[in-house]
Amino acid sequence: MAREAHWAEYIALIRRRNDMGETLRRAWDDESRAVYGESLRKAQAALDAFEASCEPETKPTPAWDAGWDGWGR
Repeated sequence: MAREAHWAEYIALIRRRNDMGETLRRAWDDESRAVYGESLRKAQAALDAFEASCEPETKPTPAWDAGWDGWGR
């Protein structure tokens, strides 16, 4: 169960980062771009911190971050 929670957290972080990137892409003005850009940086930092904290046997591979999360997305 802990392993499933580990991957669920990782998938949630990837989705959050990707959602922030999409929102930033659609931003309509400079102020919105600044706010969403900061949110994207924070989401990426959270993802990087998670990956850095992983044990070698549970470290994600680049395929996980290539748009396929293993859950049909």
